Amino acid sequence: MKRTFGFTAGLVVLLTVLPACGPKSVQSTSDIIVTNAVLASIVQEVVGDHARVESVIPNGKDPHEYQPSAGDIAKIANAKVIVANGFGYEPTLKNAIASARADHVNVFDVEWEMPGFANNDPHWFTDPLMAAAFAAKLVPELEKSFGVSLDDSFSAALAGFQAAADDGKKAIDAVAPGTEGRSCAFGSEHIFLGPFSERFGCPASAVLHAGSRVPDAEPSPAAIEDFVGSIRRNGLRVLLEEASEPSNVLAQSAKQTGAKVVAVNVHGMGAATTYRKYIASIVDALVAGLA
Repeated sequence: MKRTFGFTAGLVVLLTVLPACGPKSVQSTSDIIVTNAVLASIVQEVVGDHARVESVIPNGKDPHEYQPSAGDIAKIANAKVIVANGFGYEPTLKNAIASARADHVNVFDVEWEMPGFANNDPHWFTDPLMAAAFAAKLVPELEKSFGVSLDDSFSAALAGFQAAADDGKKAIDAVAPGTEGRSCAFGSEHIFLGPFSERFGCPASAVLHAGSRVPDAEPSPAAIEDFVGSIRRNGLRVLLEEASEPSNVLAQSAKQTGAKVVAVNVHGMGAATTYRKYIASIVDALVAGLA
């Protein structure tokens, strides 16, 4: 099976040659172990009913700081296939994954398999078309590992990723039309929605920890003053914070500027049951804040 993947005017272009053999089911003992809940939701859509996908890091836990249990490490060691986010997103799982790789467990680490992907941004999964690009790269590896055709579930997943991108763009355009994203700009404590911002044209125009993609130590008074000034200069109405990391600094900045703090689930699924709903939840939170 050969698949190539590219973008033309923001659209997914997929070339698929169907295999001659019919699909087979992966045995229930051949689960795919994924490092975090959002990534697991993408992989589950790709494999459909062919396999059970399980996340090591529970939904709602911070991937940057999660400490794996002995059971988590055993789960990784005994996996047939591991799918890891990479790019420093889950640093506490790195040693366990390296050990599993050394024991000949099949590991698909996005950072290793797709070097330079999304400019090495660990939050690449906030862009549904990057999720599609990841899926196109992953599927042949899973088919090789399990001897199963994923053509049906893969095609359905791609349609869902494209729909998530289209729906999000329509929702944002409804409250910020024709402004090249300027009126849907937002502030944040660190850069945790970079790929999302680029896909939907809503820039993070004020970032407290500029250039940082993970939470940092307490900012200095001077840094907070600059942040507040940037919110005012850019006329920002919304400050987005990770739901699992409430920020006193954002709350105080909002009081000073009149902007609204809106919580979004980026590091976890929140109440979303599918990846498409996960993207929609981020879009809806931003739109509600802008409205």
